[in-house]
Amino acid sequence: PYNVIDSIPAPSGQVGSTFGQQMQSAGRYLVVSEFRYDSNYGDAENEVSNVGRAYLYKASATGASDYSTPYHIFKNPNSLAIYAQDSAKYNWFARDCSVSSNGNVVLGAVGVGNTDTFQGQGKVYRYLPYYADIPGATEYDYAISDSINGNLHIPNPGTLANFGRTVEINNNKDIFVASTENDYGRSTEGAVYVFDSTNTLQYRLANPFPNVGYGARFGLDIDINETFAAVCSRFYIDSDAADTTGSGGKGRVYIYNIATGERLKELENPTNFGDSVGDEFGAAVMLEDDGTLLVGAIGEDVDSAGQDAGVVYR
Repeated sequence: PYNVIDSIPAPSGQVGSTFGQQMQSAGRYLVVSEFRYDSNYGDAENEVSNVGRAYLYKASATGASDYSTPYHIFKNPNSLAIYAQDSAKYNWFARDCSVSSNGNVVLGAVGVGNTDTFQGQGKVYRYLPYYADIPGATEYDYAISDSINGNLHIPNPGTLANFGRTVEINNNKDIFVASTENDYGRSTEGAVYVFDSTNTLQYRLANPFPNVGYGARFGLDIDINETFAAVCSRFYIDSDAADTTGSGGKGRVYIYNIATGERLKELENPTNFGDSVGDEFGAAVMLEDDGTLLVGAIGEDVDSAGQDAGVVYR
């Protein structure tokens, strides 16, 4: 059995800041998102909503963890200039976050490019650890290595593409970025962009089977190891049927070769408990280093009587 060994309160103490809604650990590192963090919280005149922030925690070389104080705080770059606070409004910086076991961090800011709504064109920030410029230093510090502007890559940059809605990075510094953009005039089909260690776009994965209506949301969850990528399409349906709410999504998971972008497999729900409509197979995915794949189907009707309890497949 598992026991609680530690807890990490939101460092900001803000109500409704979504601290912990997105997080990822790898090696000695844990990154935790707080994408609804507000600048100047509690100041009615100067508060800026949904700026976003993320926190990095790091275990010692012996494995001991101290979560009382973040090892590093990632602040929204748009919020750092005194007169540029409004450009950070509704950025949702760190809407998703990823860290590799060698300490590389990527954070998606889906609201960059639109300050008045909860959606934007999006931007992804990449951070690399570097040794502090101090003789004998053995610890890392962080600075922005670069950023990837969704406007430079999405086919229709004027749309609310939410570039950075899902981000993943591995030890090879391959970066996967998902967008909920529209390729064919349909709603939120989704696409995934793959960048190398220099932030150069290697290829773009379009939704293999885009839907009408609510859309398949290809890439809403992704996981990668050093060789393969698992990309979810949780609202996938069999055909261009009229699915206007997303409730009819059967779901599907696609496996890709990272080096080539080749689609290797298409996985559907292996055990159909009654009607597969609404199973959302691929609502969450986890790909282990040894190739083991875990897939969540949150709407699985486990007793064939309408009880959508959900299932995790391994």
